[in-house]
Amino acid sequence: MLLVFYIFAVMFTNLFRNAYADGYCTSDYWGSLDKTLLTMYQLMTLDSWSMITRETMEAYTWSWFPIIIYVTLTAYLVLNLIIAALVDSMMEATKDEQNAFAIENSIIMSNDMSGLRQSIDQLTSQQQLIVDALSLLKNPHFQKH
Repeated sequence: MLLVFYIFAVMFTNLFRNAYADGYCTSDYWGSLDKTLLTMYQLMTLDSWSMITRETMEAYTWSWFPIIIYVTLTAYLVLNLIIAALVDSMMEATKDEQNAFAIENSIIMSNDMSGLRQSIDQLTSQQQLIVDALSLLKNPHFQKH
């Protein structure tokens, strides 16, 4: 983005340098690179960009074309940066929610596993009681004749 900013600033300084000196602009928007960079920042933020364009068009009727290209391009880039920041923060929030959900699920599964272990232990002890009872029933001393 800085490269685009600088390339357009050099180009606009060379193209529109004399607009103020010739009396067409109320301010020296394009007289030097530093003034052009400030004007370009103003155009990028869409602050009074139409006034600057109209004043420059009084000196150079074709100046609307490169200025509109610059404004459109930088507005798109700024919008893209804002959307990228929003998407990044939303992805981070989603990631945090997923981590919290995973932790909650692991706690639930751990509790379920301990409940299953208790059930298995109870079933094992009941199975052992049944095996013991069967072995007693097979014992000839307990069988009735």
